[in-house]
Amino acid sequence: MLKLDYNPCAKKHLEWLSKFSPEQQQRIKDLGEGNTEIPKLIKLKRNRKPVEVHLGDVFLVSNKQGLYFYGKVIRRTNSKSPAFSWSEESFVAFIFKCTTVEKNLNSYFPNYDDCVCGPDIFDVSYWEKGYFEIIGNVPLTKEEKKMDIGFFDNNLKWGKVFIDSQGKILSHFPQYFGSSGFTTVVGVSLNLSVAYITNPSLLNEHNNALPTVNTEAINNSDKTIRNFKIEKSSEITEKFQKEIAPFIWVAIDDGFSVCLNVGHYLQDLFASRTEEGFLGNGYDWESLARVFLEEKRPNLLDEIDFDSEAGMFCAYSDNKDALAEFVVSFKKTCENKPLIAKLFSMVKID
Repeated sequence: MLKLDYNPCAKKHLEWLSKFSPEQQQRIKDLGEGNTEIPKLIKLKRNRKPVEVHLGDVFLVSNKQGLYFYGKVIRRTNSKSPAFSWSEESFVAFIFKCTTVEKNLNSYFPNYDDCVCGPDIFDVSYWEKGYFEIIGNVPLTKEEKKMDIGFFDNNLKWGKVFIDSQGKILSHFPQYFGSSGFTTVVGVSLNLSVAYITNPSLLNEHNNALPTVNTEAINNSDKTIRNFKIEKSSEITEKFQKEIAPFIWVAIDDGFSVCLNVGHYLQDLFASRTEEGFLGNGYDWESLARVFLEEKRPNLLDEIDFDSEAGMFCAYSDNKDALAEFVVSFKKTCENKPLIAKLFSMVKID
């Protein structure tokens, strides 16, 4: 058994940090100390069912709209080991310094000797919550299967030691190592942000093109087609805001949202079913919006989520085009009294 009298992860970080310019070091320290805001990880995919993660799965992760880092699953941890008992299912993965603007494997060129992070341990919730999106599987090579991977663990019984992915104590210093603790969402985003500081060229692949959507605006015939161009969140056009009013387009850290201050718009619609318990609050609006999606825009069901409260209706998505299509078509439907009344009749009180 190899016992250490220092933290090798901390030492490795200091040695790595010393390679960069004073300006880069300060920016990295500002991120780590909270002086610079760390962007949130983006939920790339909404999963309605449990996600199966396999060795060799290649996934994407991002904290910038339209730019993704590649990662790969290398090991499965032993959840029965006391070292990993904090999770029912977790995996060892690397995130690489290769990026893409498309969700495919065309730019996947992993380099284990120069990673964004890894080896790190990730709970299955990263995939279930959509922070990691699997885009393919590249079976482990002989070299990957033989990789010497360990995790530093300050065990109260044994002291400072390295363990493998099965929780067994190693008798040597592994070639690739990290901490045995749980990797946080903030920690992953911090590592991505640091990669942009140390490798500015990674940003060159970012696609800044403005998305354009063709949305179906519903009128009395429910067939009128109109085109809308959705600008960047900070440049939403006055025309677009008027089209969706009284709904409001809002930029959030990890995407976009549409909000409505309830209590006035279409209040007479909800008043028609007050005896059933409808109040016209944010939750009632959310129920109506869900029926609208199921009946009129089923293609958006996996793209739109909700976070309403009593005084406000809120829909959100990291897919700008999908949210734009939703709010434009939903607003047009709300203006079509016979159609919105029909949809409301299908809403069940929670």
